[in-house]
Amino acid sequence: MKSLVINRWKRSSWSLRIMNRSFVLFRLSLKQLIWQMVRTFGGRKKFSPVLILLAASLLIGLSGLYSWSMIAGVPESMNLLIPLSILSAAFGLILVFGFYHAQGYLFDFRDYDLLFSMPLSRRQILMSKLIALIAMMLLYSAFLTLPMMVLFQLHYAMPLTFLLYGLIGQLFLPLIPMTVACLAAVLVRLISSRVKHPVLIRNLLSLGMVIGLMAVMTLFQSQTGQAQDVGALIRPIQTGLAPVYWLTMAMMQGSFGELLKLIGASSLVLLLFLAAIAPLWNTLNQKARMTSAQAGGRMKVQSSSMNAALFRRELRRYFASTSLVMNTLVGPVMVALCAVMLAVQKDLMVQLMLESGMDFSAFADPVAMLLLAVCLFCGMICPVTATSISLEGKNFWIVRSLPIPAGRYLGAKLALDLALNIPVSWLSILILSVVYHFSLLTVVLLLTLTLLAILCSGLFGLIINLHFPRFDFDREIVVVKQSLSTMITVLAGMGVSFLILAVLLFWAPLESSLMMMVIALVLILLATGMGIYLIRRGEALLSKLSGV
Repeated sequence: MKSLVINRWKRSSWSLRIMNRSFVLFRLSLKQLIWQMVRTFGGRKKFSPVLILLAASLLIGLSGLYSWSMIAGVPESMNLLIPLSILSAAFGLILVFGFYHAQGYLFDFRDYDLLFSMPLSRRQILMSKLIALIAMMLLYSAFLTLPMMVLFQLHYAMPLTFLLYGLIGQLFLPLIPMTVACLAAVLVRLISSRVKHPVLIRNLLSLGMVIGLMAVMTLFQSQTGQAQDVGALIRPIQTGLAPVYWLTMAMMQGSFGELLKLIGASSLVLLLFLAAIAPLWNTLNQKARMTSAQAGGRMKVQSSSMNAALFRRELRRYFASTSLVMNTLVGPVMVALCAVMLAVQKDLMVQLMLESGMDFSAFADPVAMLLLAVCLFCGMICPVTATSISLEGKNFWIVRSLPIPAGRYLGAKLALDLALNIPVSWLSILILSVVYHFSLLTVVLLLTLTLLAILCSGLFGLIINLHFPRFDFDREIVVVKQSLSTMITVLAGMGVSFLILAVLLFWAPLESSLMMMVIALVLILLATGMGIYLIRRGEALLSKLSGV
């Protein structure tokens, strides 16, 4: 009897130790997530709370404005569509951004060896990563859904169960889309680990997966938009997005049973994913960290000039990072897709032109402006240079210890950005110029403006990254999407591209061709100024970062 009691006590104490370890690991993961998000807004702690409050207020304000416009525009008899559409948007947002972040959280984290050396099971480590990932997705969806819930509650005087069930459901709504996103990330790693060039295949599969998800969401939205009544509109959501439908019904009708469906299905899907993927997860992580020499491959040794060697290094470094490829190559892909759509839909565009009463020569100008808008926006918001210095990480001092001039080091990073964006934009412009018969002057101005805009964006990204680098990261996705240099560069690129288009479309004291020449001259002056600044200050800034 005494031995039985002792054995039970040992088993219970062992279980408590396991639970305590899991709890500590989960707590550390959440603390690390919060710390990384705070670090995004700068290293000076006295400015961080102000910037965080400003960013949160801006997001909540924009989301609230959108929700209020829907509440004011949708009739009361169809108010069910408001939470249904907002929750569907949150579901899609989690699905796409979850796939973006899953690569970094599940595979590209740098504390792999440290975690697996601890007395923790694979399921515990995997669960801690998933919880941190789900917590980030909860923040994303909260900015979109919580303003809608509050405004809907105040406008329609809903019962308290509306908010109560909505807040509870928010904790479980991300589980299914997040699990699907993680499963897609695992499948991409599983397929790429079995081929000769795993990094290249992984990047192509990841990019194709994101484009496929966006295409499915667009088709789903068009299907629901063609519905004739509320029932026909709800039916696709009830079938394809069952968690969204369950949460909406729980909120609108106060149905506890629908809420239980959401909780049960979401928890079951997460547990099944955890049980199925945990045995493969360690193997996939080990293969992801294996070099070609370790895998039995051969390494080529070749001689070349310094500029060519530096460019090849940047190129290999770029395509070795799945998170970097997925976040920066989307711009050129979107430019190519837009050009293909405009070329394929020429008959539709001509029909619109005939209905508007314009001749074909006059109609070419709006198409050129639309193409210019896409090239400027996509080319200026995704510069590789905004993160190229930060991604050197703790190896930055090794690179700087080599006898490489600052101009060549920074020039290789700028050359990569130009090589990724300019060929696609120029090819799209040349193809559409043949299809829509652009004038020679228009083609030259489009090519020039695109080149200068991408050049200015790349130079600005280098300057910002030199002043706001981030070397202390455990996953590359933290630098690519959450660093201060990325946020500044993206916002500046969006602002400048919108400003150029606004000047061309709404404030043009000169003829459009002359106005484009003036804008090109301004961009030349900006590029020259930033280039001179990098030439004069680049070496000093790099030496300061390396501690020399």
